[in-house]
Amino acid sequence: MKTKKLFLFAAIITAVLSACKGDKGDTGPQGAQGNANVQSYTYTVNPSNWYALTYEWDTDLGVSAVSQSILDRGTVNVFMSTDGGSNWLALPFSFTGAEFNFLYKVGTVTVAYSWDNGVLPSSAPNTCKFKVIVVPGSIVRNNPHIDWNNYSEVRARFNLND
Repeated sequence: MKTKKLFLFAAIITAVLSACKGDKGDTGPQGAQGNANVQSYTYTVNPSNWYALTYEWDTDLGVSAVSQSILDRGTVNVFMSTDGGSNWLALPFSFTGAEFNFLYKVGTVTVAYSWDNGVLPSSAPNTCKFKVIVVPGSIVRNNPHIDWNNYSEVRARFNLND
């Protein structure tokens, strides 16, 4: 009995779905140019996320998109914001003796905060945001006129979300 009901139900569904016909609709408008290659990550780093070394404070950002291929042929750019993300400054960046720099390896971007006189700052920086942009080598080569240190330009060119 269950088999008959299941068969009857399947037959009805098939008949209903195959009977659906209508005029073909208009083609929709072209969507915004997408981006499957340039990747953007935003991190909020609090004072407790930093650790002190001999001459600097460091924080590690896990960025899985930083692969061996990126190390070999691509690039990683890091931007910093101290105003919640309204303005982004490219690293390395320095002001009044304070310096922010970065380095990267597979899976990790390390941001460093130091004084230009080689003395360890007395405390970690206040809360700030970092934006990491990971760019494959082919994208770098095909976009020679992009100012990779201008986040607004990079964001506009590759339709990055904030």
